[in-house]
Amino acid sequence: MNLLNCQQKNNILQLCSLPKRMIARSLELELTTDCNLRCVYCYKGEEHRKIYMSQRTAFDAIIWFLYATGYLKKINVYFMGGEPLLHFDMIKKLVPFATRRAIQQGKEISFSATTNCMLVNDEVIDFFKKWKMKFHTSIDGIPTVQNENRPDSLGKSSSPTVLNSVRKILDYQPTVCARATLLPNHVEKMIDSYRFFRSLGYKNIAIVPGEYHLWDKESISQYSNSLKQIADFWSNEIRNGIHIGYHGFSGIFRNRNSIKRSSIACGAGRGLLSIDSFGNTWPCNHWDSSFGEKWTSWKIGNIYDKFSEETRDYFLSGNEPPEKCNQCLAKVFCAGGCHGSNIDTTGQIKQIHPNACLINQVHAKVVIALHDELYAEKCPTFMEHYYPQEWKKINEEKNMRDHNNEHAAT
Repeated sequence: MNLLNCQQKNNILQLCSLPKRMIARSLELELTTDCNLRCVYCYKGEEHRKIYMSQRTAFDAIIWFLYATGYLKKINVYFMGGEPLLHFDMIKKLVPFATRRAIQQGKEISFSATTNCMLVNDEVIDFFKKWKMKFHTSIDGIPTVQNENRPDSLGKSSSPTVLNSVRKILDYQPTVCARATLLPNHVEKMIDSYRFFRSLGYKNIAIVPGEYHLWDKESISQYSNSLKQIADFWSNEIRNGIHIGYHGFSGIFRNRNSIKRSSIACGAGRGLLSIDSFGNTWPCNHWDSSFGEKWTSWKIGNIYDKFSEETRDYFLSGNEPPEKCNQCLAKVFCAGGCHGSNIDTTGQIKQIHPNACLINQVHAKVVIALHDELYAEKCPTFMEHYYPQEWKKINEEKNMRDHNNEHAAT
């Protein structure tokens, strides 16, 4: 199937639908907006629950993406929703098709799916194993938190089904991430959820504050206390040689001495693009054509129509920080906030919600203190992960001293 010039449309792939500047590396493919949970914070909303991507659009999106990745040899597709496993029959058709087409173009394509874990059964696990696919799990914490935040479509508890699935997933993919949305009414249970994730065997954990308009001074203060508890738990494990990936830690560790806030929040609209069920191209899955003008003005294009280089320019050029941000402790972490969250909470892509700003400052303060403590004591596992060259030099100097002492003793 060839891409045509922008003269004939009618659901025929168009050359002008491809990016002309930075090529794409990763694609979020929104297979459906339907979902079998009713999360209290869902940004898709009830009215978006019954849209499914057609086979024609799904196959065309893959072909479009293979062209949009240009010379790149290794590329990634993330199945998104809603709950993408509601469209598992499509996944079973799409993955073999995409794999064959990628090989024909000299590319290696990898797949993953962000799932709420309600539909992960042996058939799903076997398919993921066969095609070496990865999971990304959305799970909010201990059962009481999970059930309050993420009830099923009948309003009943989701945790029993989710926990059964999580055990299957972790057996297959021990490095899978537990991604939790933290609401202020559960902030005191944050450490309980972290311990719960560790007891299940998770080695990568992200507990991310959401719904910023609900937070206040008291809950933000409690977030600081809870994050300190997690930092203590985390540091005890790393001192015992166990490294756990936790949201926001590694970025702050690596950028500890930054003098300027980054202008790039993430890969959205850059190396990452998203295609919805209608073939529309977006910066990431957070955007949706049904959300109104403040969202649709950021649509980048459609695989059957023109790609908007002008819209994408914002994401390529980045969001240069005001001077006050370069004086902020959170400059090692913030980057101006998530674009989608900014629009959702303030209506402006560059304007971060005040509570998000305060939470980022709290997060940075706690994690910088953790960094400085572990760096000062030269914790071996910490140094090995975050300062490998310096740790290598320290070991070489130690070995040299030991050798010289041994030689002098003889």
